[in-house]
Amino acid sequence: MEKGIDVAKWNGIIDWRMVKNDGVSFAILKVIDKQRKVEDAFQRNYQGALAVGLPIDVYNYSYATSVQHAVADANMVVSTIKNKKVNTVWLDVEDKCQQNIDMLLIDIILAYKNVIKKAGFNFGIYTGLSFYNSYIKPYIKHLDCPFWIARYNKGYTVMDFDEIPIASKKPDILSDLWGWQYTSCGRVQGINGNVDLSVKYDKKENKSGIVEYSLARDGNKQISNNFKVKEFRCKDGSDKILVDVDFVKDKLQKIREHFGVPVTINSAYRTATYNKKVGGASGSYHLKGQAFDIVVKGKTPAEVAKYAQSIGITGIIQYNTFVHVDSRTGKYYARNNNGKVTKLNTFV
Repeated sequence: MEKGIDVAKWNGIIDWRMVKNDGVSFAILKVIDKQRKVEDAFQRNYQGALAVGLPIDVYNYSYATSVQHAVADANMVVSTIKNKKVNTVWLDVEDKCQQNIDMLLIDIILAYKNVIKKAGFNFGIYTGLSFYNSYIKPYIKHLDCPFWIARYNKGYTVMDFDEIPIASKKPDILSDLWGWQYTSCGRVQGINGNVDLSVKYDKKENKSGIVEYSLARDGNKQISNNFKVKEFRCKDGSDKILVDVDFVKDKLQKIREHFGVPVTINSAYRTATYNKKVGGASGSYHLKGQAFDIVVKGKTPAEVAKYAQSIGITGIIQYNTFVHVDSRTGKYYARNNNGKVTKLNTFV
């Protein structure tokens, strides 16, 4: 996870050397204004960020309410950044004029994206979480691109660059979450006043906190205080391992700390081949790294299931010798007694 900034003319004259020395690892620059002219500070900020070796993206705040408007904006952006070291163009869709235009907004985004991609640049969408949920989410099946989402985790409280955003405020979306703009009131050396701060996520991590690991490379990595990557490997010996790291850090670690004894992972990630071999369900959460069959030393499955429910785990199946827990969103509680499954409302 890297931390960076996005800036425009209102951030004034920036000392990019100080910015980089403060720990900023990427910069996103406003590229054109409402009149489709090069943003006043763009060239200055581009040269400053480039000189200190920061990776550079650009963003374009959109007022487009037609495909033609969007295409013209995109062409202006391409003309401005042609032959420059720019990675991704972020289309900022959040203006009131783009609310309640339904599929037209999607057509605008796709037309803009087409111009940017044809020019050889990466494309993504920036917006606020509320705008995403209201105006983009209903049509998300039409969009295949990363999202950079704004959700201010402490309102407008000033935050130092080294301060860690509140993990529970991380945006939960149906799309690929590239990054999270978590404050507009950040403070960074080299910039006077407030500046937007964002975190960028590893490409392997998706919206649910699921991370893809390599057993050979990452096996001994610590996910939480008491769990290592290798404990979640598939029993067939495959190198790929998927793990819902948020669930491990929060739920499994809580179980370990509550009982104060070792927790053994009998089964976690499964490849499709291995899942079929052991008779797993075709839609098993094990296939996505979201399910864990656990044994808590010296504790009965009934004790473990009851505590798991008390800390908010929503997928729990109590077997005779172990407990299955998973990170599904809907509730499912059951007891499996030698193949006889009984659904439950609670564990007692």
